Amino acid sequence: MIEKVRRPSIIQEELSELNELIVNKEQLVEKYPDKFSLKIGLYSLKEREEYLLKELEKAYERLNIDTFDFVFDGEIVQKHRISLSFFGKFTSALQEVVTSISQSMIDKPTAKGAIPKEICAWSQLDLIATAPGSFRMILASHQPHLENSIQKKAFCCLNELTDCEDDKEAIKAISKEIGIRSMKKYQNLVEIIYKNNATIKMYDKIVPEGFHTKEITSPLAKRIYDAISDVAEMPDETVTYYGKLTGVNVRSFSFEFVIEDTNEIITGSFGSSLAEEVKRHLDSIATIEFNVSTVFEDIIEEEKKKWTIVNFVN
Repeated sequence: MIEKVRRPSIIQEELSELNELIVNKEQLVEKYPDKFSLKIGLYSLKEREEYLLKELEKAYERLNIDTFDFVFDGEIVQKHRISLSFFGKFTSALQEVVTSISQSMIDKPTAKGAIPKEICAWSQLDLIATAPGSFRMILASHQPHLENSIQKKAFCCLNELTDCEDDKEAIKAISKEIGIRSMKKYQNLVEIIYKNNATIKMYDKIVPEGFHTKEITSPLAKRIYDAISDVAEMPDETVTYYGKLTGVNVRSFSFEFVIEDTNEIITGSFGSSLAEEVKRHLDSIATIEFNVSTVFEDIIEEEKKKWTIVNFVN
């Protein structure tokens, strides 16, 4: 039972010192496996570590800041050391998931344009401590909040996603609420996990109210990734419009078309087999059947529609 809570900086300093003691003690236990006293000493140190993690959670809670811990295991961790390449990719992807979900909560879900800087700032996560076991990181919301932080709300949604595992119908239902951008960010996160043969345990020692410990293994991450691939992409659609074909380039097989009713300009492509027919309809009114595919381009953070002429309707 934690009675008096110290300042976070003092707890973090003790955690750092304790980490070194735990690592050294584990090395001794590995070298002298028959020494029972060493095992007792290691157990005592780990009990102290667990107490400090709880105290750290309470200390930040007193400051109206939410905390979360993640434990990494697998090929990316060796003797409490973690691959910097993996760690950087994972933490960046996790922040993107939290920010994207936060945006869908604050505003409506969108797949177009960059997320506003204000939302990026509100949803920022800070790394406040690391610890052994196999490698643990403790994150905190960036700013104090009188109620649940936007980060905690976003993690609640992420928990719902991870609980879906590879259930396609459940994933599809949540995708409608948070949008294609957030689903793509989540898919990128699990891709990093499975491609690096990693195991991630969420909320191991620091379990916020209403949360539960969740482990994502590399095989599970691969199944989730495949399930999202099957349901998150928007299906192609076929549409027919009446308007004027105002531009044609037979070298690049591209076109420009203006819809008669709305004056909306459509640009896209056509197959080489339609080249002659497209040239004949240049600068004339026509009814054209188009195939429309929708993709999310990560680089520009935007949903794009690709238009292709299927045929001319008489």
